[in-house]
Amino acid sequence: MSDTLVKAVGVVKWAGGVPVLRGVSLSVRPGRVLVVTGGNGAGKSTLLKVLAGAWARSAGHLERFGNPVPLSVNHDPRIGYVSHASFLYPDLSLNENLTLYARLWGLD
Repeated sequence: MSDTLVKAVGVVKWAGGVPVLRGVSLSVRPGRVLVVTGGNGAGKSTLLKVLAGAWARSAGHLERFGNPVPLSVNHDPRIGYVSHASFLYPDLSLNENLTLYARLWGLD
């Protein structure tokens, strides 16, 4: 296993023709804590979504678990991301939501 869980070098994310992340570089090592701070609109949520694979980056280098991540790859099943906005369907029970997402990911 790599000594770095996530490594970003010069990561850029464009959204709607606007650069949201401009050359972000960081690394996250096992057993360490990373705190991301900033005002509204600073790009904190965007950065976390890109690192987790919920959104693809526009440019820059990204590694997860020591492996380079191509621009076209958006997800890694070893990483969970919980946003402030829920991805659950309110009309479904918790079990139904879990079953739905498990099937979408090809799990029993």
